[in-house]
Amino acid sequence: MNAVPDRAQITSSLKTPNPSATPEADDPVSRGLRESARRMIGIAVFSGVINILMLSGSLYMLQVYDR
Repeated sequence: MNAVPDRAQITSSLKTPNPSATPEADDPVSRGLRESARRMIGIAVFSGVINILMLSGSLYMLQVYDR
């Protein structure tokens, strides 16, 4: 048996539509995540900035007491 598919099998598999790729077949969770992706990115950036600011005092004091 040949484990490698021939060219006809590859091209025919590319032409068949994926039923899960259609918007009607999406589940509500993935649709909701897609719709709120911009908000989640904003929250992640805000959280990252706050975490860096919280670490800045500790890093400053580390530098001061190291001298």
